[in-house]
Amino acid sequence: MTITKKPNGYWNKDRCVEEALKYQTRSEFKQLGRSAFASAQRHGWFVVVN
Repeated sequence: MTITKKPNGYWNKDRCVEEALKYQTRSEFKQLGRSAFASAQRHGWFVVVN
């Protein structure tokens, strides 16, 4: 299995939101969308959505 690294700057706010919407919980996002989660956390993009 080959793992490809996204280029620097790939995870912008819009892409992180799009990726996060694929998951039901924050813990799923953290586990399955690791790089997007890390970028969102680093930039402070987390918001509570009801």
